[in-house]
Amino acid sequence: MSAALLDDALARAEGALAAGDVPVAAAATAEALAICGDLERRGVRLEDAALRALAERHARCARAAATRRDALAAELEVAGRSRQATSAYRRNGP
Repeated sequence: MSAALLDDALARAEGALAAGDVPVAAAATAEALAICGDLERRGVRLEDAALRALAERHARCARAAATRRDALAAELEVAGRSRQATSAYRRNGP
């Protein structure tokens, strides 16, 4: 396993997060984590340029994940308000 495989897994996670495909993002993230573990177990040291590029890609993934979390929180908030309004309407009528 190499830095290129790790970059590929992170790129897939980043793309999936941007597309809102959370299951694919989770699978790609799990793959990236496994690759990191393998590289660490083997004592692989990445070149500075490769490490910087991977760190930048990881940061983009983190920002994309935060955006998805924020969108989900907003959706849940809207659904909760809608549910409350519907419940109040049913209790009190028109």
